[in-house]
Amino acid sequence: MYKIKGYNTIDWALIGTYLAQGLVPGATFTLVSSPGPGTIWIDLDGQVIALRKQEFEGMLCDC
Repeated sequence: MYKIKGYNTIDWALIGTYLAQGLVPGATFTLVSSPGPGTIWIDLDGQVIALRKQEFEGMLCDC
């Protein structure tokens, strides 16, 4: 289980995408799988979200 602490990016478009998907500080999620080298799937409250590796790395998380 991971918990979002904040964002490791200053890209406001990317931060807006996080907010629209519910990837807000305090939200918890689990890793579902990584079907390819550039994609990571996460489960956020039963909703599976596919993120590019760069998008995933834009979040600060506690494990």
